[in-house]
Amino acid sequence: MSFLLGSYVLAARADDDSFRTWYSRDGQTLEAKLMEDGSSFVLLENKAGKTLRIGKQFLSDPDIQYLKEQSKAKSITLIRGPDTLITASFEDFLKEQGYSITVLSSAELKTDFLDQTKLLILVSSFQPPADESLAAFLLALKKTRVPVIALADSARIVLRQLELSIGQNNMASSETRIIPSIPGHPVFQGPQQISTSNGEMALYNKVQNGFSILLAAVPAYMRPIAQTFDRANSYPVVLEDNRFLFWGFPGSPDVMSAEGRALFLNLVDYLVRGQKQDVAAVPAQPPPPGIKAPVVAPQPGPVASPSSYPSAPVVYETGQTPPGPVKDFKSCRLFFTSKESRASSAFFGFEASMGLRSDQIRVSKDASTWYNYHQEDGVVYYTPRIKITARNKPIPPQSLLTVEYYSRPSSAGGSARNLEAVQHIPIPGIERGKDLMVDAGELGTYRFTYKSTDYKQVSGKELYGFIVSLFGSDGALLFQQASQQSLVDLATAQPKPAMNQASQR
Repeated sequence: MSFLLGSYVLAARADDDSFRTWYSRDGQTLEAKLMEDGSSFVLLENKAGKTLRIGKQFLSDPDIQYLKEQSKAKSITLIRGPDTLITASFEDFLKEQGYSITVLSSAELKTDFLDQTKLLILVSSFQPPADESLAAFLLALKKTRVPVIALADSARIVLRQLELSIGQNNMASSETRIIPSIPGHPVFQGPQQISTSNGEMALYNKVQNGFSILLAAVPAYMRPIAQTFDRANSYPVVLEDNRFLFWGFPGSPDVMSAEGRALFLNLVDYLVRGQKQDVAAVPAQPPPPGIKAPVVAPQPGPVASPSSYPSAPVVYETGQTPPGPVKDFKSCRLFFTSKESRASSAFFGFEASMGLRSDQIRVSKDASTWYNYHQEDGVVYYTPRIKITARNKPIPPQSLLTVEYYSRPSSAGGSARNLEAVQHIPIPGIERGKDLMVDAGELGTYRFTYKSTDYKQVSGKELYGFIVSLFGSDGALLFQQASQQSLVDLATAQPKPAMNQASQR
């Protein structure tokens, strides 16, 4: 018998009490969604929303090839974690949208399935196997163009091994209200409609313990899709290389808001269809009311400019005591840089202390029976204070004091030394037996630390030490010392060119 469904004429027959359907349209392929590609049949859905089960023996070879291509175009692979119900929720949610879903465990990671899928989703709490299969899987990802969505902690566990920025500087975040960072991005234009209230929206209906990425400046290869409502430059949804998506929360579609589900589906559609990224990164904007902007690394400029680092130095009058509590400065041991410097100590002397200011450090922490974390991020500021003494010789007018700042990575166990900045400080003459106090310019370095029950991450840098040198009005080196023994070999008998800090990170 034959009957009409939608705009297509279909034929059907009964066979052993089972009902099979097939179609005929003058040799043309039926336009329908492929729901399942079985070994001997295909399951389609036509434009009228009717589900059609068609035996492959009634399809021509070109039709079967077409269906396979359609199957791949809607194929998504989920890598499940220990939260099986969350994985099942994502599976059902995406199947409802017409996607063909394959679910694998971490032990089933293979490289061959990458050619059969259009999108890979790493569900939250995904734990990679502790063997060579993970390395093979990551290498295969690097060689293909398959897009990836990483939920919550799966980004820092897996994607950081691909040296992606979205796998770094992840900070704990429970704020699920977001502000669209790039309202003109295609993911906010459809196919699902997204509505906002006063420019904001909530991704979830329930509390989430997730992550966001702190970006003081947005690189050209990244697109921050959404910013957290309560913190500027903190992004829980970020796209990198138009291929890797960081979704900072672990919750399933069951606890997402309508707007959250719509945004997630639009992101899936965007990655599956492989749209070109032609929307510029979000320009720098002032934070919304109530959001405290984090410290941003200043641009290079004149030393005296308050927007550059080191900041302007302070040279006190001879014999003058600097204001402020002395307890804020800690004494520094100084080392001679050469035999000549040691000999010059009979005539000149330095005493040094270091002031630290950490009021820009943000701390968040939580503790429970099952999980706890402690996170710190921000900028620490250092101010070297130098006391110059003319012991048995006067220091001539128009002399020059130079301070070389050296940093090292916060995560380095050794003594990596990187020149951060060089400051030139003209000083007046000092009579024999007198001394002069100088506060060198303040310099800041960014650091990030995260410690949880089963994970620890440290990034950023810290001030390692400094070299202080005194040059006479004729440019000759009078005296020189370093705050670390390992900096001695970096000292020179000529002033290094003045140099501003390029970045606090």
